[in-house]
Amino acid sequence: MEIRYTYRQDGKFLIGHIDTYPEYPTQAFSIEELEVNLQDIYQMIQDGTLSL
Repeated sequence: MEIRYTYRQDGKFLIGHIDTYPEYPTQAFSIEELEVNLQDIYQMIQDGTLSL
């Protein structure tokens, strides 16, 4: 499964969101951490534990 996302650098942090769910941004120190956070958000949306 491929999740498309957008991110930007903000000081020490990367701020990103899934392209289809921009209302759920997340932050991380590395791209790897950001991708894990985004995968978690996607899974929570799919499970219904994070509502739109």
